This record gives sequence, C-alpha cells and structure tokens, in this order.
Amino acid sequence: SISLLCSGRNKDEMIKCLDSLMTIRRRMSSEIVIVDTGCGPDTKPLLSKYADKIVEFKWCNDFAKARNAGLKECSGEWFMFIDDDEWFENTDALVDFFNSGEYKKYGSAQYIIRNYTDFDGKGYEDAWSQRLMKHVDGLSFHGKIHEYLVPVTGNEAKIKSMIHHYGYVYKDKTGVYKKAQRNIPPLLEMIKAEPNNAQWRAQLIQEYRNIRDFSSMEQISNESLEIIKDIDQRTTNLFRGMFYEGVLIAQINTYRYREAAENIRKFLSDKRNTEKCNVGLCYYAVNAYWGLKSYQNVFIYAQRYLESYSEFSKKEDTTIDDLTFMCGNIFGRYKVLYCISRAVAAGVRCGNISVIKDYFNSFDLEYKDEPIIPFCHGISYAFANYDFDQTFVTIASEMCKHMYLRTLLMDEARKAEKEKPSQFDKLVDVYGMVDNNDDIYLLYLRLIYAFRHDR
Repeated sequence: SISLLCSGRNKDEMIKCLDSLMTIRRRMSSEIVIVDTGCGPDTKPLLSKYADKIVEFKWCNDFAKARNAGLKECSGEWFMFIDDDEWFENTDALVDFFNSGEYKKYGSAQYIIRNYTDFDGKGYEDAWSQRLMKHVDGLSFHGKIHEYLVPVTGNEAKIKSMIHHYGYVYKDKTGVYKKAQRNIPPLLEMIKAEPNNAQWRAQLIQEYRNIRDFSSMEQISNESLEIIKDIDQRTTNLFRGMFYEGVLIAQINTYRYREAAENIRKFLSDKRNTEKCNVGLCYYAVNAYWGLKSYQNVFIYAQRYLESYSEFSKKEDTTIDDLTFMCGNIFGRYKVLYCISRAVAAGVRCGNISVIKDYFNSFDLEYKDEPIIPFCHGISYAFANYDFDQTFVTIASEMCKHMYLRTLLMDEARKAEKEKPSQFDKLVDVYGMVDNNDDIYLLYLRLIYAFRHDR
C-alpha cells in the first residue's frame, strides 16, 4: 500500500509524484491511497484518476493523525508513505525488492531522499529515510510533526531508489521563518509531553538552526545532553552527535571559538561516540580553530577528517548519510571541500608544502562557495613563501583557466606587489610561466618575467 499525503499546493510537483507512483502501480501488486488534506475542487478529479481510495481529511495541524487516516485504509502486506512534493527518479530497485521476494527477509526499508538546497537542482544532500514498513498489528504514526512509524520490527533494508524533494528551498527568508513558525510550537508541545524523546529534541534543534536562533539552539542542545548523559544505547548515541553539533554550531556562529574548542576536546573523549560522530567533531574543530587562527590544530583536525573520509569512501557511499546523524551529511560536498581548503591553507602556514600535492586534485576548482577563498589563499601563500617548484606552474596554470580563481590569485599578487616585494618576486617567477592572456594583470606579470629573464 502506498499512502500519499496531498494538499495540492504545487500541482506540477503533485503530478510528478503521482506519475512516478504509477510506475510502481503498473508493475507490482499495489494500491494507492491518497489522503486529501485540502486540495481544491479542480484537483480532486485529477486525484481520482490515480487513487484506489481517497480519504478526505480535515487538516488539524497534526501530521500523524493525517497519515494514520491513510494507514487505516491500507490493506497491503507492506506500507509506504510519501508526500505530494516528492517524486521518484526511478522505481526499478523498489519494484525489484518486492517482485523478487527480497522483502520477506525484512521488517522495514529505507530509500534515498535527495533534498535540494537551490531551485537549480545543483545543490543537494542525499539521505536514507525509513519510508517502508511491514504492516504489522498496531502500526501507527507518532508525532504531530516530523512523525515516524512504530513499531519497527525485523531487519531494515536499503533500497537504492531515490526521490526528489525541493521542500527545503525557499525564495527568501520569509519562507524559512514561516515554516519554523509552523513547526516549532508543536515540537515544544511534544517535548513537554515527552521530555525524553530525543527525536523531537533533535528536530527542534534543526528548526532553531534554520532561523539562526543560536541561543535557543544551544539551550535545548545542552538540556538534551544532560538528559542522556548516563545512557549508552545505539539510537541515543546517534542523537548525542546531533546535540553536540547544536552546541558547537551555536558557539561557532556567535564567535565563541575557544569555548567550542574546549567542548570539542570534551566531546571527543566520550567513548560512546560513533565513528561518524567523531568525524563530525573533527569538522567542527577545523571551524573553531580556524576562527582562533590556530593553524597547527586546523591542520591536524582537517587531516583527521579527510583521512576518515577516505576510509569511509572505501566501504560505503559517502554521498548518502543517515538522517539520525548530524544536521546534514557529515561527508557532504561543502564539508569535504571546507576541510580540504583549510588543510591546504593551514598546512602551508605550518611549513608543510606537500599538502598542496596531496589535496590539489581532490578539490573541485569549479566550486564557487566559501571554501574556494581559503584554498586560493593557501596556494598563493605557498607560491609567495616557498622556493620555486615547477609543480607550482602546473597548479597555477590549471587554476588560471577558471576566471573566478584567476581573479582571486591576481588579487593576492596585487597585494604582494604593494606590501611585500620579496613575495611578489616569487609570484612573478610562477605566474610568468603561465601561458594565459585572459587577465590583464596576469599578462603584466608575464611581461615582468620576460623582461627579467631577457625573453
């Protein structure tokens, strides 16, 4: 049974969702149950073309009640739920899971949700999400918002089918705050009713993060850590990483780097931490020590993070993570590039020139977000402060093919020309051998080089 919660707010996405569900419906024994939470009169006839059953539900600000209304009408041996702003890329793996009989070995299953961070579809994070469950007695949704199914029975499968979701992309900050205003009050009510429910607390932390309410975020994170301080249990240990993160994000974003660094040392000493939790703490250590300009520590923790990334990459798909870990994938593209950029920038300042050769080919030179700036500054620092190496010319030539990177490098060269003549001379030796005439200042450096070397 496939249960769809449908409000009809975005008709195009709703049709994509329904069409993708039909690729399941046509190929295996299944039914589609649509819970109508407020669709307009023009949408209702469309729903009837897809649904085996339509459940009319008067919206009452309770997602669990809405989903349970659909679940009640489902008769399948297994149950799957989805929203009308999500649609499958390809359902082959999901269909094969059932048609092959593989499902009989499991009690629940996850598939991949691709949560986009921009409307162009270029930024996103993939996460495993438990959306399928064996339809056992007593199965029901729990929670007014960020609801989940209980009871969970048997082993859990991972099905490599993926859905697209743009629900976390907003045209402006108004959308972010509007959603937070909807989500925070019921979460606070749920925590009051179930003060030890770690999931509600973790979700509230993320809501506060979205609206940059770092004071509330830190408070609820510390309260949560106090509640679970004596518990050593797998699920709790996973959530502990998120509570750590709530504290650290709040402190780093309010420039309390030394406090964050002290907490990181304390958090890392906890033997209950999962491997990925400790990797996440290394990532935040890079953030904190970068703020303190403690480059030796930045270099140590960035390398530790990148070594772990390399090890995890050998045994699993690091582009996908579990929702129960940190806020987002700890091996997300931004975080990996952030640590590479800091490893390079801090490493060269600590006298380690080999760090450029170690990480240059791992960095995405097309990336235009924040990590590119310290990465370029680190490269420029190496060119200006170390003895000439032919590898520098190769690296400079590759970087100068990209206009944005070339501009950053030339800005550093201009600064050196005004303030540090000895460093400028070394930069001339590198850029003078770069075969590129697309930048007037780079051409100027090439002319200086040619004059010095009588070419």
